[in-house]
Amino acid sequence: MKSNIKFAAIAAFLAIGVSAYAQEGFVRPEISYVKFSNSVPLGLSGSEQSLKGTIGYGVAGGAFFGDQNEQEVSVSITMADAKASITEPFLIEGISGTISDSIKVKTTTILLNYRYYTGAKADSARFYIGPSIGSSHLQASESATGTADGITDTESGDIGSKNPWTFAISVGCAIKLAEKIDLDVGYRYTYGLTKSWDEHLESNALYAGVSFKF
Repeated sequence: MKSNIKFAAIAAFLAIGVSAYAQEGFVRPEISYVKFSNSVPLGLSGSEQSLKGTIGYGVAGGAFFGDQNEQEVSVSITMADAKASITEPFLIEGISGTISDSIKVKTTTILLNYRYYTGAKADSARFYIGPSIGSSHLQASESATGTADGITDTESGDIGSKNPWTFAISVGCAIKLAEKIDLDVGYRYTYGLTKSWDEHLESNALYAGVSFKF
């Protein structure tokens, strides 16, 4: 988590530097539906399952600049918890039963974001596109419960993994609700380089937020 804190400090410093040229500042709380593309190994049951879609939360803060507020720089933090689980029968040495195995993955992602908006500042709706770069922290815990002949046994364990780099790109639309309030809706693709599972961490998210300008 220390790398996340360091990156957040650097990203905030850059955002503050850009804000010296800003027309407006803003804060934007966000809610999202996140679907991870990964399958995760459920080691205790010996199977691999896809992570289920989940609700994510986040907040971004930054500034608009340019004659028409056509550019935006921000720092954001988003959090999401995803799960994968399976229940299946087993037969070992003539003893039959069932095993329920589940894994929970918590992700915290800090990004430095840039957006470019089309149209003029006074437009009722403006489309945007923008890249992001940052760092993520992943924490996974697994639990398995086996039942046979009326006896239940539970095993659990924790897995920790840091993503030194995370990349994302967002496309969406900002809809003017009031002079200083916009509804922000869009899609975000995120790609993280993990140190566990020997693969990347990939997700797709549909999100909605409200930008409060000041």
